[in-house]
Amino acid sequence: MTVPPAEDGGPLEDDFLAEVKAVARHPGGVCGVARILALLDGDPLQWKVQQALDDPVYVGIAIARVLTTRGYPVSDYTVNRHRGLKCACARRPT
Repeated sequence: MTVPPAEDGGPLEDDFLAEVKAVARHPGGVCGVARILALLDGDPLQWKVQQALDDPVYVGIAIARVLTTRGYPVSDYTVNRHRGLKCACARRPT
């Protein structure tokens, strides 16, 4: 689907595209898994979640389903990206 440019020359679209490029260059932040771990700071569940993330015996979809049912919605895609260091956490500047 092609969307026509704005009638006034497209500054709104240009602003949008510039913002998308800026976010892509400087993603910052953390992924959903890291947010959950931060929310669990000090809770014994945090250690258990980290243990499951570190052990390949526990598959991503199972981790995601259990976290979601416990009130921490996250997808298996997000869990697997975090495990594979392909999430926002891995792209954060050190």
